[in-house]
Amino acid sequence: MGRRHFVSAHLTTKLKRFSMTLRTISIDELDHFKLDENGRLYWKGEAVILEKRLRLETYQIVLATLATAGAVLSGIHPFGATLGWW
Repeated sequence: MGRRHFVSAHLTTKLKRFSMTLRTISIDELDHFKLDENGRLYWKGEAVILEKRLRLETYQIVLATLATAGAVLSGIHPFGATLGWW
């Protein structure tokens, strides 16, 4: 099984698991939207999630830090070499 086929099959499985039918909202249904005093949006009394926070694992933070340090150093190196710092 090739990688492309695996990714396609994986996405198809996920879509089937979370399948939902999309439809438009009528004018009458707009009354179901509410805002609380903090500006949070609700639909029929349930909070609507407008953002999802991302949490990195420790090893991902370490890799991101190393990648950032490498990018900064590769940008600084030509200037240091031109100015004779090293």
